[in-house]
Amino acid sequence: MLARPDSLTRARPYGLWLLTLLLLMPLHAMAQEADLAAKVVVVANGSMPSSRKVAKEYMALRSIPEDNLILLRTDPGERITREEFRDTIRNPLLRKLRKGGFIDGMRGDKDAFGRETITLFRSNVRYLVLCFGIPSRIQKLPPPGVEDEALRKKAFSRSSPGLIQAFAEGSLARDEASVDGELALLLKRGVPITGFVPNPLFKQREEPSGHDILRVTRLDGPSPEAVLKMVRNGIKGEKHGLRGRAYVDEDGRGGNFQMGNDWLDATAEIFRQMGYDLTQEKGKATLPVDSRFDAPVLYGGWYAASLNGPFRLPGFEFPPGAIAAHLHSFSARPLRSPRKGWVGPLVEHGVSATFGNVHEPYLTFTHRYHLFFAALASGWNFGDAAYFAYPSLSWQGVAVGDPLFRPFARRLEEQLEEVDNPAESLQNQYVLLRRINLLEADDRLEEALRLATRGMRTSPGPALGLTRARLLLKAEEPRKARHALSLLGRLEPGDSTHWGLMAEIADALLDLDDAESALAIYRKILRRIDPGEIRKAFLGRAIPVAEKAGARELALEWKAILNPPPPEPTPGPQPENEDS
Repeated sequence: MLARPDSLTRARPYGLWLLTLLLLMPLHAMAQEADLAAKVVVVANGSMPSSRKVAKEYMALRSIPEDNLILLRTDPGERITREEFRDTIRNPLLRKLRKGGFIDGMRGDKDAFGRETITLFRSNVRYLVLCFGIPSRIQKLPPPGVEDEALRKKAFSRSSPGLIQAFAEGSLARDEASVDGELALLLKRGVPITGFVPNPLFKQREEPSGHDILRVTRLDGPSPEAVLKMVRNGIKGEKHGLRGRAYVDEDGRGGNFQMGNDWLDATAEIFRQMGYDLTQEKGKATLPVDSRFDAPVLYGGWYAASLNGPFRLPGFEFPPGAIAAHLHSFSARPLRSPRKGWVGPLVEHGVSATFGNVHEPYLTFTHRYHLFFAALASGWNFGDAAYFAYPSLSWQGVAVGDPLFRPFARRLEEQLEEVDNPAESLQNQYVLLRRINLLEADDRLEEALRLATRGMRTSPGPALGLTRARLLLKAEEPRKARHALSLLGRLEPGDSTHWGLMAEIADALLDLDDAESALAIYRKILRRIDPGEIRKAFLGRAIPVAEKAGARELALEWKAILNPPPPEPTPGPQPENEDS
């Protein structure tokens, strides 16, 4: 369970002023894209052809110099002992970085834990990319563990003296960690083994002095094919801009959970300010499988152990450039499963960037959603945004994705210039929706309605049509709204991600007393769904619609499917007649 020590955390609200500040924060001094590519060092497992394949194809896609590839020979699994990590990953990588001229410094002696050290003079490495085949989590040391009190005192005496004792005993006295979190501190000396080290990049808009922090992300997931799809989807999303909707799924509980809900609530506000059409769920349960879930390009949620709800729809795939993360203690453990946890399944379904945890991190020390998405919205790339939003290194987090991925490299105005392409009308309707939502938020209802009407001629789609109907209702034109919705009802539901959207159109028709049209939509949806839990979820919504439309026999038939009568008992053997 993702708990947090109350003595170390305080829930606090995030006001609109903070969100505006984050959205407008200047991009720190950043080199040109070609220069950034030269600052990426890619690490692959030299004993795995699939690991080398991921590395080389990624480098070709991003024009990263061939000499920036480092091959290690290490265990190909997800878990690794601390000794194996030191001997097959950490120390060899430090040597290869120095030998390859990526860093310059004076070589030091090994420390008490066998770690090679360097006094750093210069570093040309900004991002370290770990490829499929490099382990993700360092296992807990066997008792009696390690004694690094001197290193803890040195690391925290000025910044957080209270943590010196916290890391000596109790819930924070932990020596397991993500490989990524340890390698972020590869160029620093005197790093303690237990606990975490505060991230000097956390909430820093400008580059801090010194260049000894590596922004480590990984290209990892259930298969090399899924990983490369993630990279390609990100590049495609950059080219066209993100076209879709935003979804925020809070937990609904207060107390120790309130801080996470505050982050997600602030994230929802960021999406609104960007104009994204938004579904925000504040209940305790995660999004149900029959929720509206069309074109999810932005998603933040918690708190379930594994992928569930509409992510389980048959054939579900993310749109290009989608960014999604679900907060859970072990969201990246395992990382290479297509079904368990969150990070692996999200990559399997085509996400372009995500993050998670390989061991229990405690809420306070995880990625902050609102900081992460605000940095991306300001034009930052994934690698920089992930480390801007992450407070703790040498801890449990992993950032999965291409560090150069910039989802908002294209401005909305540029996207709007390309919405007349009829071949991409379903995707482009979401570009128009962003502009419409911004106009409506600025109390320019007439302009929003005109754009929605014009958009239904150039980029028609059910999402845009539903918004137009709602604007007509807001303009007090219910007859036109009903007519617009009834036309949408003639559409086929499309793939599984449109089922929830079409159900929402049906419910809107029901609110306008057109139960027959609403029922016709539910009939179409249900014809597409195979028997099972998903069909039962939509049946639960369809039954009251059938009853209101006067289709009582159909409603009874659906009720029998939803709640079948118990089977009649099978008669047992009859007792023999004693007189026979």
